[in-house]
Amino acid sequence: KPFIYALALERGVIKPTDILADLPEGASGVNNADGAFLGPLLPRQALANSRNVPATNLLKQVGLDTTFRFLHDLGIHNVEAPAENFGLSMAIGSLPTTLEHLVRAYSALADDGRLSELVYAQGQPPRESKRLLSVDSARLIASFLSDPVARLPSFARYGATEYNYPVALKTGTSQGYRDGWLVAFSQKVIVGVWVGRGDAGAMKGVGGATAPARIAHALLNAIHGVKPGDIDGGRFPAPPG
Repeated sequence: KPFIYALALERGVIKPTDILADLPEGASGVNNADGAFLGPLLPRQALANSRNVPATNLLKQVGLDTTFRFLHDLGIHNVEAPAENFGLSMAIGSLPTTLEHLVRAYSALADDGRLSELVYAQGQPPRESKRLLSVDSARLIASFLSDPVARLPSFARYGATEYNYPVALKTGTSQGYRDGWLVAFSQKVIVGVWVGRGDAGAMKGVGGATAPARIAHALLNAIHGVKPGDIDGGRFPAPPG
């Protein structure tokens, strides 16, 4: 979803002040994970709440082929089939990918729209990057994904998805709780967490906002040297435009 929103901002399909409808009408039979609808939402809220219906409608506006190629350029997938094979389900995670590919794609949001190979260790030389998004679009998505107030009511405050320093994050839960994942980035590091069963069976209610979020929270706090009670605050840099 974050990449569909980023592409829509990049192409001028939406502005941050537009209103998106999280309603059953015109949603092509797509439902939200909670079976409910939140009504009119700003893009910030619609993405932060991970609503399926606005993302699906946005994909229709941007275009299947355009989105499919963009996700390929980001390295999320290497599928050589027509975009129509996946259709609107691309908006809710139907494309095959890996955690590594997904984390690498998020590096374009974390690095002001520039995509590069992941650097796993201190001292490893950085790789050459290529620009796939404008600074404005990348920073807007980082702002949306780092706003704990925008996540209400789908994600509670002061839990494992909230930090006392700038962190943008996106959770994911596959159908039947087969996979729970989270990608989070600060101004220092990107963390990707996947939780699942070795036999690809269903878990018992474990989604992206539970175990993966707690693991990522512990990792990021350890990397940043944050202790309980520390107050940092701050925000990601604002879009220059």
